[in-house]
Amino acid sequence: MGAFVKTVIYALFTVILSNLVGFILALVVTSGIKGQNLFRTGFFTPNIIGGIILGYIWNFIFSFGLTKFGEFTGISWMQTSWLTNPTRALMALIIVSAWQMSGYLMVIYIAGLTAVPSDLLEAARVDGATTWQTVTKIKIPMIRGTIAICVFLSISRCFMSFDTNLSLTAGGPYKSTELIGLQDLSDSIYQHELR
Repeated sequence: MGAFVKTVIYALFTVILSNLVGFILALVVTSGIKGQNLFRTGFFTPNIIGGIILGYIWNFIFSFGLTKFGEFTGISWMQTSWLTNPTRALMALIIVSAWQMSGYLMVIYIAGLTAVPSDLLEAARVDGATTWQTVTKIKIPMIRGTIAICVFLSISRCFMSFDTNLSLTAGGPYKSTELIGLQDLSDSIYQHELR
């Protein structure tokens, strides 16, 4: 499987997961819960951490933290590092990227959700609309533009992914997580070594 196909698979799952998590987080922190500003800050923090540092932190978690937990609990599939298995390494990269991006998208979704007219939401509540109906019939249609912005931003960030890919997996194992940005680097290094 080539780097472009891997990047498309990575982008597809990361875009869906990060937008879904970002939207759910935005719903939670705009629902009026106690300490919502603290939660907003906490959820946005992963976006502030640089991709290189984030990759090394999650490399430690996948290589040592989860394996120790797997040994302690006896869960066999967690006793080996995710980063040594080609399929699970790509899943790990998707999880880390979605985790980092969801806080950024949450902020954009919050801006969209706060622009929904409160009298419309109040009228829906008076008419007996459930929370699910309010979200699916009022909030989501009212923030279609915000959703489009978030989808396109997350797609562009996925295709520009480099630092987390380099520090988390370095394209391994067996080039199973070598995305387009990382492949260009490895090709240029290889060409330089040939000279």
